[in-house]
Amino acid sequence: MDMCKEVKHRLDGRKDIFECQLIALEKNWGILKYKIKEYRQVYNIDLSPGDITFAFYWQGRSYNLYVWLSAGNSIIAYYFNIIDGLTLSVNRFEYRDLVADILVIPGKAPVILDMEEIPEGIENSLACYIERGIEEVTKNYSGIISEAERLLRRSYNDKV
Repeated sequence: MDMCKEVKHRLDGRKDIFECQLIALEKNWGILKYKIKEYRQVYNIDLSPGDITFAFYWQGRSYNLYVWLSAGNSIIAYYFNIIDGLTLSVNRFEYRDLVADILVIPGKAPVILDMEEIPEGIENSLACYIERGIEEVTKNYSGIISEAERLLRRSYNDKV
């Protein structure tokens, strides 16, 4: 099992590092797997120890995608982060988290989260980039999710 760090840089300068399993790394995309270690609540979603995150990254896109699965392999939700500065390597996936997120619960409309956390006085070009990313995800989330599921089936031996 190849390990790979996910390194998330936040706008406020903090950095989060997660030890993940490298599932796939191609020229323009990659997939990591992370087993949730402690209880977390995101919006109204409960994530428990043993739940799984499959994280999808694409070069040239303004988002990444987390697919959250229960320990029993049921889909809990899809979670898009608006990002920039993505670099992918065999031992490190690194990006800047631009605060805004989009949550998609199966069978429900997308919910845009954390807009109130975007710092005041953010550069206009960055604010526009975030808005474009949100628009892209909210218009195309179904196709993005289908693409991610195809990539995972192609790259991962276990059935999702």
